[in-house]
Amino acid sequence: TRMYARRSLSGYFDELTGGIAYYEALPALLEEAEKNWPKLLAKLQSMNKLLLQNKELVINLSGDEQTLKTVDPLADVFVKSLLDSAHKSPADAKGPFVADAMKGKPLLRIQDEDEGFVVPTPVNYVVRGGGLFSEGDYISGKYDVVVRLISQSYMWDKVRVMGGAYGGGCSVSHYSGTFLCYSYRDPNLKATLDTFDAVANYLDKLKLNDGDVEQLIIGAVGTLDKPISPSVKGKISLTRWLLNDKLGYRQKRRDEMLSTTAADFKEFAKLMRAAAKRFRNSIFGSQTAFAKANKALAEERAIPLKKLQ
Repeated sequence: TRMYARRSLSGYFDELTGGIAYYEALPALLEEAEKNWPKLLAKLQSMNKLLLQNKELVINLSGDEQTLKTVDPLADVFVKSLLDSAHKSPADAKGPFVADAMKGKPLLRIQDEDEGFVVPTPVNYVVRGGGLFSEGDYISGKYDVVVRLISQSYMWDKVRVMGGAYGGGCSVSHYSGTFLCYSYRDPNLKATLDTFDAVANYLDKLKLNDGDVEQLIIGAVGTLDKPISPSVKGKISLTRWLLNDKLGYRQKRRDEMLSTTAADFKEFAKLMRAAAKRFRNSIFGSQTAFAKANKALAEERAIPLKKLQ
């Protein structure tokens, strides 16, 4: 969540509700609950009133036609009871509100910096990345094929097989333009960062013929058509609706994946080199691991350490 919290409003909210910021807020929340419960209760009730707005409430139900006919009136009764309880008194809130933050007033993001969190662990969790694309840039579906190759081949070989990490990979977000390389349960730190930094060189040295690219395309497109359960279908449907992710966009992305060529891998390498200076580290590791890594890193790339509160 730390990387996305630097890049988008939704990432910032994820950090507040499930990331390090959330974890560090819990002691104060617990203290307030123990020492001043009425004050905390008033805050929670105010939040409840803000969330349960007539025009903003969305209910997503998944089921067969007969089940939905049965449940629909019951859902209406349930929603009405929620709204009635929430609107007995107006919400006392001063903002900032989402509508303001979406306009960048204020710009809700965490500070864009390298960070290392010292924790008592024999293994490390290493993430490096940042903005590969800027707001307004178009992100082609071809890059999904490239990113899958990096994860399934390069990262698998270097980070897991040779490095001994439990896992690792990379991703690119079509919504925030964020590119990430990551490892988890990783015995290495400096070596893994070196592996991340060498991705562009790996892509430049690739020699892919048409058959190789075709196999990579098949693998990438296959991730779009996996069997999914009814509950997952419902969640995907809701997410697409909220994001205005329409069929035409998804088909265009699929067509772009199918038209991937060897040149697209070189183009992605150029994008990575242009963005490399904007990439940041966010790492969990032991004091010993950070000391060893910082000793080997150039002074300007040393990882600033933080202790979780």
